[in-house]
Amino acid sequence: MNIRPHHFLCVQNYAGHGYDKNFTEHMDGIVSALSHETDIVIQEGCDDICAGCPNNIDGVCASAEKVDRMDGEVLEALGLGYGNKKKWNEIRQSAIDRIFTTRLFDKICHDCQWYGICEHITER
Repeated sequence: MNIRPHHFLCVQNYAGHGYDKNFTEHMDGIVSALSHETDIVIQEGCDDICAGCPNNIDGVCASAEKVDRMDGEVLEALGLGYGNKKKWNEIRQSAIDRIFTTRLFDKICHDCQWYGICEHITER
């Protein structure tokens, strides 16, 4: 599965909310398909999740500047690069250890429209 870096966070905090019904159904499928052993290729730009997003305009995110910044900060925090291939469980645990538990999440995601929802989930 091809996933852009900031989506490592979104997938873990996904609570069934989305831009519209089509996006939510698509995201439900992505989350269901992920298992600990799923191979993830770190994608630059639009990924498998973006395929269902109304902000994906011909393969380019309408919020590209913001999400590119978020992607870069996630890559830096996790010590990863575009094109790297990892198991979902490795990425998931690394994001928990290096982003969620350090509150780096606030720095990375503070200007995301879903921040209010994710913030409460992250406080688990």
